[in-house]
Amino acid sequence: MENLLAQPSRHYETDFVLAQLGHSVGLAAFWRFPYLCHENGGGSFIVSYVFLLFAMGFPLIFMEMALGQNLHFSGWKQIHPRMWGLNLATCLISFMLLLYYNAVIAWSIFYLGNSFLCPLPWSQCPVGANGTSEVLECVRTRPSIYFWFRETLMVTGSIEEGGGLVFSLTVCLLVVWVSILFIWLQGLQAKGKVLYLSVLGPYVVLMYFLIQSCLLEGSIFGMLHFIQIKKSLITSTKVWRQAGAQMFISTGLGIGNIIFLYSCATKNNCAQDAFMLTFTHMASCLLTTQVIFSMLGFQAAILTRKCVLRNSWKLLDLIARGVLPLEATPPKDLNKKAVQSYAMWLEQLNSDLRKKVLEHVAECNMEDELRRSKQGPGLVFVAFTEAVTSFPGSSFWAVLFFLLLISQGLNVSVSQLQGTLTLLQDIFPSLSNFSLTISGSHPSSC
Repeated sequence: MENLLAQPSRHYETDFVLAQLGHSVGLAAFWRFPYLCHENGGGSFIVSYVFLLFAMGFPLIFMEMALGQNLHFSGWKQIHPRMWGLNLATCLISFMLLLYYNAVIAWSIFYLGNSFLCPLPWSQCPVGANGTSEVLECVRTRPSIYFWFRETLMVTGSIEEGGGLVFSLTVCLLVVWVSILFIWLQGLQAKGKVLYLSVLGPYVVLMYFLIQSCLLEGSIFGMLHFIQIKKSLITSTKVWRQAGAQMFISTGLGIGNIIFLYSCATKNNCAQDAFMLTFTHMASCLLTTQVIFSMLGFQAAILTRKCVLRNSWKLLDLIARGVLPLEATPPKDLNKKAVQSYAMWLEQLNSDLRKKVLEHVAECNMEDELRRSKQGPGLVFVAFTEAVTSFPGSSFWAVLFFLLLISQGLNVSVSQLQGTLTLLQDIFPSLSNFSLTISGSHPSSC
């Protein structure tokens, strides 16, 4: 075993890099980064994030890789015996992140199971108890929002109502724990056999999504919103603070996983691996955000067109009743024209008539629709799923997307579990007597 650790093969070195890449490019790149990018001015946030990633992230990643290779996982104790508290703190952080990521994976599994249904259950409102009309609450919001809160989370009407155990999510969460425990018990060597598929496969799926989304109406609008740079936000402390926090969360700095993984790879080129990881992480975040924003632009175009058609019918009714003059007649066949046609027609009206028209109907602005995009998990489980319903073969795309989320989430969860158990063994040496702990997570098993 000592000889194996002293002279690891290039195969193992590649596995360690892929394992670290799978941990760093996790679920945060799919929903948190696009949300922060959208909230902080698109390109303005990207400039801040990329600068901090290379100015701070790259040297810190290099430092943790070198620390793991030279001092192994008990490196904090070797620096100073009283620094064992750092292991305890990072152990708690890793365990809390593990619980969090497992919950998100459970939601993804629930959506994956429903993605095989045709039509997709979040594409239309369910029928009420009377069997004739749709659920009023769903009609007042949107089917995707109703499915997320009522069918998935089963939220109650108030905080005083407990609601009980959600059986479907409990089963999904059990599947998640069984899956990560199975992968962990196989050890890092067995996990390396599927790393190529679980880490590299999502990039192939993302490229398909990018091509598909670019062909949809409104995708260009979403991309322009993604790359726009507002000079006023470049100097904002809030933007830089959130970019820095996201950089630490996404790369996994400070929680021990980089040190753990590279305690197994004693001959890797840390500088080369750190730069490759940093560059790949940046490219992954930009790719996923571009895909998300393209689909959000498509969603904004769909919602804007629905608003335009409602306004068109309402204006024709108001003209027929003599409330508005004949000059307020909207263009014909708006459903066959570009979604901006209504806004262009509205701008061409004289100020008095335009003001009178807007007293009765909405302006139907794509920018406003894009701004209403849900944050956090809602960006994936509400806005994105709603956009997928308009794809040709929507069930197929939904299955691919949630398989991607589950794959990325499992990569992170397995790394968090390995790091947590190894930290516990380092804090409490008596745990080294348990063979499962050693074979599953300790660097000596590498």
